[in-house]
Amino acid sequence: MRNIKLRQRNLNNGLHYYWGLVDGIWQNPKIQDNYIHPMDSEQYIDLKDKNNVEIYETDRISFIKTYNNKRYVGEVRYVKEVGGYMLCAMNNEPWHSFEFGLGTVELEVLGE
Repeated sequence: MRNIKLRQRNLNNGLHYYWGLVDGIWQNPKIQDNYIHPMDSEQYIDLKDKNNVEIYETDRISFIKTYNNKRYVGEVRYVKEVGGYMLCAMNNEPWHSFEFGLGTVELEVLGE
């Protein structure tokens, strides 16, 4: 069973709060002041980086493309046209979008 995990940032203290369906058990979000709207939650994309850190949408990621051995830094975004998450990268070039797993290696979460 796939875990469906989400996170929200508390606007008072900047900490993330996690909730969702984890190992088949529903975990409620913590009741807190000034959390962002549930529709603005960031979803876990069911992948971990090379350091075993969970990757969520909007995370900044460093990665290497094997076809040109070039390092990119980008953001994880949901692209509705392809129905999934992609790495949207910018390296002083026009924006490029890369699918996870297609010649993309050494993923590392840099921040959100």
